[in-house]
Amino acid sequence: METRRYTAKKETRSALIRAALALFHEEGFDGPSLDAICAKAGYTRGAFYVHFKDREDLVAAAMADTLERLVDRVIDADPQSEASLLRTVMTYIDSTLTPQAVRGEGEGPRFHQFLEAGHRSPRVREILQETILKAISRIGLVVESGQLQGGIRGDISSQNMAGVLLLMAMGALVAVDINL
Repeated sequence: METRRYTAKKETRSALIRAALALFHEEGFDGPSLDAICAKAGYTRGAFYVHFKDREDLVAAAMADTLERLVDRVIDADPQSEASLLRTVMTYIDSTLTPQAVRGEGEGPRFHQFLEAGHRSPRVREILQETILKAISRIGLVVESGQLQGGIRGDISSQNMAGVLLLMAMGALVAVDINL
């Protein structure tokens, strides 16, 4: 059972991440100051440092939060059901065509900005890699289910196929982000 203190800490952290994502969307990762992020969230710098070591830690947390929500929205919750693969593919296609449906309009940076941040920061890159590996694992379960049902070739590793599918999805998100 969560205590009030724990719940308040979670809410503070979440508010700081949401504020950062909104400002990152408007100004990019380098634009908003920590003071601006704290002010938008309604908290002090002291509250910020309770939850984050530094700005890079906040960027990594914001990226992980956004990407995990995207994966949760796209990947079917029941990978063992017969329609799981079809639902996941259709949700992905819809989200690629209308990325604001997945990311949320004004909710955060575009996908290519996360890749750029990962390029610049080892900590952000580490979180990006961890998030991608979790997504591959979840996609692998959907692929495996499709293989067991005969809808996907069974002679290729489900994790390898999941990796390729995720790379294709990432490329499509970048293409949509830059209006290709």
